[in-house]
Amino acid sequence: MVTYTKGTWDTGAYEFGRDRAIGGYGDTAVADRYKDFTPEAIAELMTFPCLFVYEQGGHEDAYIGWLTNIKPRQGTVRIEFEIETGLPPLPREKLMKLFAQLDVGRNPFTHTHWSVKDVDLLPTLVKAGLLSEEDIKKQGSDSKLVRYGVSKPVAEMHIRPSVFRVPAGKAESDLLSVMMPFSAEFSKTYTVIKAAGNDIGLRCQRADDIWDQPEVIQDVFSLIYRSRVVVCDFTGRNPNVFYEAGIAHTLGKTVIPIVQNAEDIPFDLRHFRYIKYHDNNEGREALKSELSRKLKLLVGG
Repeated sequence: MVTYTKGTWDTGAYEFGRDRAIGGYGDTAVADRYKDFTPEAIAELMTFPCLFVYEQGGHEDAYIGWLTNIKPRQGTVRIEFEIETGLPPLPREKLMKLFAQLDVGRNPFTHTHWSVKDVDLLPTLVKAGLLSEEDIKKQGSDSKLVRYGVSKPVAEMHIRPSVFRVPAGKAESDLLSVMMPFSAEFSKTYTVIKAAGNDIGLRCQRADDIWDQPEVIQDVFSLIYRSRVVVCDFTGRNPNVFYEAGIAHTLGKTVIPIVQNAEDIPFDLRHFRYIKYHDNNEGREALKSELSRKLKLLVGG
């Protein structure tokens, strides 16, 4: 959220012109998902942490907060919001150095607008040193910020699974794993995912590519454990994929959900961004393009 008017982010409400609200800014695929402000889109937008920034020209800090209400009108979109007042302000000059990580372009704060980015805001700010996990924890267990959370590396976990054997070693920085049904109808999709990973130097594997353990599920766990990024295809509501996504989230992995039909995304996961694709040549090419873009943001390349 960017505005020119000083003091706006102290007021709790603001109106964007419809031409400056999502549709004309940012990634087209992401914008298309939200720009019509359907009830489903509004509900999802209100689950995301937001960055509230002032335009270039002054020296005002930026803030983290949440949308509490969205009211689309004929020519405007009114937002109501709350700022996380317990967090330190974010110096704009430091945010401007994160243009690649935040996917905001090299001159992100030159005009008033609202855009939605396919970026995990909190982990990005923590990694850049503008926010700490201690800052987040201090907000208390009732804070929306704490419930949203920041992924932790496996080494910080104080639990150990009783069903799986934890592999030796750490995650492999070039390993992309894919959780999907093994049926032939997903073969072309898997080939496209491998190509997207290979484009930026990532090795891609499914559990049926390896046979290291007597139990298939142990190979699955080991693969997820060793992966840098996990792609989960929820198409068809396959229970194994749901289970594997849960393992990946518990291990603090970055999970990229993909799906042919949005209704196949479990309710508890619908607040996470996902990539929707069509099961044809054109759709798979679009999937490859979007997945490549996402992976570049996550791992570089």
